[in-house]
Amino acid sequence: MSKRTKLLNRENCEAEKNLSEESSTIQTDIVVYIRNANISEYNKEIVRRDIIQMLLDGEKRGQSPSDVIGDDYKAFCDAVISEMPQLSAKERILTSIRDVLPAICALFGIWIVFSLISSLINGEDWTHIPLTVFELIAGAVIVIVAQLIVVYITKCSFENKNTRLVVILAVILLLTVAAYLLIPNVVIMSPHITVSAAFIILVYIIFRAIDNALD
Repeated sequence: MSKRTKLLNRENCEAEKNLSEESSTIQTDIVVYIRNANISEYNKEIVRRDIIQMLLDGEKRGQSPSDVIGDDYKAFCDAVISEMPQLSAKERILTSIRDVLPAICALFGIWIVFSLISSLINGEDWTHIPLTVFELIAGAVIVIVAQLIVVYITKCSFENKNTRLVVILAVILLLTVAAYLLIPNVVIMSPHITVSAAFIILVYIIFRAIDNALD
């Protein structure tokens, strides 16, 4: 996220504090919905800023959110987003890669920590971190499913999605348990801890480079 985007984000967060409870709830749903819009992060903040201002101006006139932007919030957001510059195919690909990289960093960090704890408890060599088939496949599935859940939540931000989300999470849990029981826990590599740490740093550097390039 560039400096101008961070600045606008902070300004929007401060402006949102002045919204009524009803407007704030609608604004939150709108922010979630535009999270997956095909526009840059900076333009998402511009859309957010403009809608906050519309709601604030409406409140001063004694109007409700539906009076200001209509009853179909999704259609309103789609109309606003369509007026903004859309991401190119290259930018969409880079955006998808950027959004996945933090999850990869987090998973590898968790993997290193748990491996270290296990090695120290069992008195094993802690300098090399074993990676099993299950951990590799499970990590890939977690990243993919996490992205799909984010897309699902953003697409359905104006709907009652709690029941369906619980069902999805239950299915994921069952699949994880089944995978743990069926996939052989065979070690495929044991990189040195410094190599593993360097990989996380490299992924983060790539993330920052892509993030700055996109904005």
